[in-house]
Amino acid sequence: MSHRHVPALPGLHRFGFTAATLRDLDAELQALNTTRELQREAGSSALSEVKRTVGSSALAQDVFARLHHILFAHGLLPLSEWGRERVPSGWGVTDWRQHRNRVVLQRIGLSAYLRSVAAAHVRTGSRCLGWDDDEEYTRLLPGCEGWGFSFREKRRLELDAPARRVRGDLCVAQAALPPTATFEAPLDYFRYTHVGASHVLKAAGLAVRSVHLVGGSELTSAWLLGFGSGDMQPPQLDDASILHEVDRRNMSKPSDELFMAVGLLARKNGVAAANDNRC
Repeated sequence: MSHRHVPALPGLHRFGFTAATLRDLDAELQALNTTRELQREAGSSALSEVKRTVGSSALAQDVFARLHHILFAHGLLPLSEWGRERVPSGWGVTDWRQHRNRVVLQRIGLSAYLRSVAAAHVRTGSRCLGWDDDEEYTRLLPGCEGWGFSFREKRRLELDAPARRVRGDLCVAQAALPPTATFEAPLDYFRYTHVGASHVLKAAGLAVRSVHLVGGSELTSAWLLGFGSGDMQPPQLDDASILHEVDRRNMSKPSDELFMAVGLLARKNGVAAANDNRC
């Protein structure tokens, strides 16, 4: 099949859209135009011309909105499942399985939190509860004795010391919240908001010392769309770019940024930090 010539426009070329890129993109879009899904959504074989809409700051926003719609209609978004296969250039297709905390953006953020914030506050010989069966996170905490966690829905927590494992459902084991505390969506309030996580820890008798949001709007939206580390530039994945500390005195203030995880440092009241007697 032959395709019409697509010129390399200088403005696009500056951003890496070469003549070859535009030609290949044009071919792919023409193939999409012949599919049943697009015809059904548009009511014809072609969509209307992309124009600036009310509220747009640039035509590029409307182009993005159109592509967002088309790619979802054809199963091309999200790019992958949580970005797992979107590895950096030069990696093998299976490398992400051995290096998930270097590929999946949320895991990169959690690793940054543990490495840059939490590690300094964990005493040598502490018991650290990890996630699932591996030590992906606990190994980032020097001197930590790693324990695994096995989720068992609606079961109270059980400790298996010989196996260094905790089994059960954290939500079942938590202390009850005040009856006046009612929460709407997101329903998984305790896992996905820093305010909810703080409530759980405080109800368990712990004092929250610091709160960090992991992500920021750009990284979080990329994660939701299936981007992996191979889609990002290295400076975007620096610890300082990923971690955003929250003012604990004003926790109720809505975040100006999206976030994909939260990190909280908490300890029993009266217990000092390993390197900070003020705690």
